[in-house]
Amino acid sequence: MDKNSNVRVVGFPCDSYDRKWLDSITDRERSEAACADGNTFIFEDLREFQEYLNNDMVDTENNWIYFLND
Repeated sequence: MDKNSNVRVVGFPCDSYDRKWLDSITDRERSEAACADGNTFIFEDLREFQEYLNNDMVDTENNWIYFLND
């Protein structure tokens, strides 16, 4: 993964977001929703997400994780 990627990783709290709704909207709409909500997390690139994930700093149990191309 040496190339820069335009993929962002976003986490939406499971208790605040309906997964069916998230699945039904576009990446751009997911991105807009995440940016408008202070309870989501956003990683601007995959390398940053990988580092946090490998250091057990990403809550994958309580968040819906989406990889966005927008």
